[in-house]
Amino acid sequence: MEDRDRQGWVSPHKLFAWHREGLRDYAPIGAHLPVVENALTPTAPGPSTFSAAIVSNTEVTLARALMQTNGVGRTVLRPGFLGFYIPLRWEGVLKINGLAATRTAIHLPVEGACFHIQGRERELLGCNLPRAAFVETVAALRGVDPGEAVLCTRAVELTPDVSGLVRNRLTAILNEGLCAGRVAPSSAKPFDLTNEVFDLMVSMYLQACPEPMRKAGSASSAARIVRAAEERFAQAAGEPVSLADLCLAAGVSQTALHAAFQSWCGEPPMAYFRKRKLALVRARLLHAENRRGAVKEAALDLGLMGAGMCDFGRFSRNYRRLFGEAPSVTLSQACA
Repeated sequence: MEDRDRQGWVSPHKLFAWHREGLRDYAPIGAHLPVVENALTPTAPGPSTFSAAIVSNTEVTLARALMQTNGVGRTVLRPGFLGFYIPLRWEGVLKINGLAATRTAIHLPVEGACFHIQGRERELLGCNLPRAAFVETVAALRGVDPGEAVLCTRAVELTPDVSGLVRNRLTAILNEGLCAGRVAPSSAKPFDLTNEVFDLMVSMYLQACPEPMRKAGSASSAARIVRAAEERFAQAAGEPVSLADLCLAAGVSQTALHAAFQSWCGEPPMAYFRKRKLALVRARLLHAENRRGAVKEAALDLGLMGAGMCDFGRFSRNYRRLFGEAPSVTLSQACA
């Protein structure tokens, strides 16, 4: 039997339902999503908490996430999947892949893979579905060959009526799926998540892009620059990375690098990656054994202390300033 509070029941229809409030760790939100990377970098002081609801099967995932933190979320989809992000509510300015969110826009990934979401407290709906099947269906309904159907990137615009209908219908499907996933398998009502979501998103896309074919432009230069810098950071695996390293990886000047990060992340690149490392330390401490030396070990491993880096006292102050608690407090609540 599955843990009912954490995962609900898995029905004979391979339906997975998960709902949790007040999460301290961002990682569980991606546990049952078709993603290869799901990270959140806080960019302003204060505690970080999240709430999430997920319904998924082997083909389609529908999720709602409330992020009560000021920061930049980065999601990279698994190959073969297409994603849509739909903002429900937010404070201040919310940017998705460098574009300001509106009530009538639905956001797609850049080059079919990546989302950067920058803002304060926000609640979003997201759905993922097979890219090839979506393209084939859109092409068939357009009367064109699938090889000729190039999807839009970054965002599509809907009328207010259609936008509201999509938001309301996806929310209803998610709630229905959560209920279906928490019923004992023997009495579970059949719930066709795949067709419910797939048909709605195809219909939405056709209404948003009424032309027989809409040629999508290539990803903006800012997207390419940020992606290249992110990849260089990941390759370093905790080793020091300089501004020159990031510029070399992206093939641009410092001015262009700064402009891209300000547009997509709201932060200069080096400040962004320092906070990214602090977020990685926090994620590690939340799952670490509460033992002497664990905090210092995490800081050393992730490149926040050591030769040419800050000392332990400065690291602790930076950590407390960003998360509102000392790293030792995070460790003491590990796996709580």
